[in-house]
Order: sequence, then structure tokens, then C-alpha cells
Amino acid sequence: MDYDRLRSAGIFAHDIIFNEYPVAVEPPLFISGVFHQCHVGQYSALHRSIVGSKTTFGRYCQVAAGSHIGVNEHPTDWLSTHYFQYKADWMGYPEDDPFGLLGAFQETYPTIIGNDCWIGSNCFVKTGVTVGDGAVVGAGAVVTHDVPPYAIVAGVPAKILRYRFSDDVIQQLLDLRWWQYTRATIARLPFDQPVRCIELLKVAVQSGTAEVAPVRYVMLRG
Repeated sequence: MDYDRLRSAGIFAHDIIFNEYPVAVEPPLFISGVFHQCHVGQYSALHRSIVGSKTTFGRYCQVAAGSHIGVNEHPTDWLSTHYFQYKADWMGYPEDDPFGLLGAFQETYPTIIGNDCWIGSNCFVKTGVTVGDGAVVGAGAVVTHDVPPYAIVAGVPAKILRYRFSDDVIQQLLDLRWWQYTRATIARLPFDQPVRCIELLKVAVQSGTAEVAPVRYVMLRG
């Protein structure tokens, strides 16, 4: 892996393994771990995690080390849980299979991690789950159901502990979608005052000075 070449394109990477292509990323961002076919948004930082197929991350996401997100499932109501029953393994797949089971089990479903999500270390996010914008997943959590925007969840299975903001503030953030704007637009906001940030960004949007950051993915193929 030519990490210097990636860095020159705004892709800061370390210890990457691509198990399935393509992996689409939106620079600048940081990625490390094992990746199947997925999309990762701008300014996200994924640390030494395993990302399954059909997984999409929004912008400004953070994933701590050891998490598994959208990884493959296995059948529990077949003869075996092993993939030899429906995939070609090291010995291939029998051409004369009378039941046509090659590809008959779907291992992954679209998994969506919204914008501004924080997923703690050693989490498991089941394939097919949606984690809403602004949500926080506590370390070690097992997420088997959708997580609402700006919810803080933890536990096995993960349950909602509380929300980051009031219902009114959450709705304003979802309407405003601050992550869609350029860093120059949001760089000097008072980040420790979320309500004030909303007010100032609304003024910028209404005045036409807020600039939307174009979506520009780079396809990585090893």
C-alpha cells in the first residue's frame, strides 16, 4: 500500500486491508483496519476496525479501535452456520448442486452510519442497522436495532441512555445539516455553544455566505 500517495490525496491511512473493492472515500479523512465494499465520508476517522460490505459512513464520524460494523451474518436455521453451504470456499462449489444454493443466503444488508456519529471501542453494529446523525454508541455496545439521531446508546444489547440535546435543538440540527458546509464556513463557530452555532450558521445560510462542500469520492482499489 502506497501510504505516501494516499496522504498526498488527503487520505491518511495506516494498516489497511481491503477485502472487497471498491472502497469509496471522501478526503480528507483517516482510515485504518479491514474494509469491504463501503463508503466513508469526509473528515471521518476510523481506527483499526472491521467494516462490512454495503456500509456507508457520513461525514465527521469517529470509530474507535476494535469495532465491527456491518459485518457478515451467518445462517442459524440451516444445517450449518458455515458459508461453505452457499459460497465457494477453498475447494470451490459443486457444479452439480441439485438445490441451487450458491448465493442463496444474503450475508449483508445496507448499514448506514449517519453524520457526526461517534462509535466507541469494541462495538458491534449489526448489518442492516441505521445509526442516526449525531448518535453516540458507547464502548462495547452491541447494536442490533436502529439508533435515533443524537441518541446515546450503550449496553448489550444497546439501549438508549439519553439524547445529546433537547428535541427542539435536535430538529434544528437535522434541518440545518451543518456537516454539509465547508470547513471555512464552520471553522470559527463557538463549538462549545451548540445553540449559538445554530443561530450563527442560520444567519450565514440566509445571507448566502455559507458554502456547501461538494461531494467528491475517491475510489480505492488497492
